[in-house]
Amino acid sequence: GAPSVTWRTLLGASYVPSMGLLRLAAAAYDSSPSYWLLNQNSFNNQVFMSLQEHLGRIGDPASQTIVGRDGKRVKFGVLLNSTNAFPRRYPRIADCFREMNDRRNSLPSSHPFEEYTGRPAIHLKRSERNAFVSRMRLALVDFVALMP
Repeated sequence: GAPSVTWRTLLGASYVPSMGLLRLAAAAYDSSPSYWLLNQNSFNNQVFMSLQEHLGRIGDPASQTIVGRDGKRVKFGVLLNSTNAFPRRYPRIADCFREMNDRRNSLPSSHPFEEYTGRPAIHLKRSERNAFVSRMRLALVDFVALMP
């Protein structure tokens, strides 16, 4: 269905480009699981950053600094580190997003070789995509409960 007003409120100026990412992910769902993950992960990154801004505004203890001392955005994967405030408080969201982000980093279109193992990167299998979708359904229940 159509996104609710809450997504528009959460994303603000990022709403239109974020929905564009979601449309690209949806269009690639059947034909290209890897391309689906690239776009879905970018959407997850954007909504996570927007949620962090919201949590910071309301003083939630799970809020994290998303801009480093150098003025650059902190990397999505770094924010999802299990020792940080948000992942400790909301592990179902953070674990799902972290695993998707890690897998996105090992797609051939992201990096030809896996960063830590040096093994050739492989495309996402449909079974992996299906497992991510199942986990996201649960994570999004928690995520939506935190939205403005």
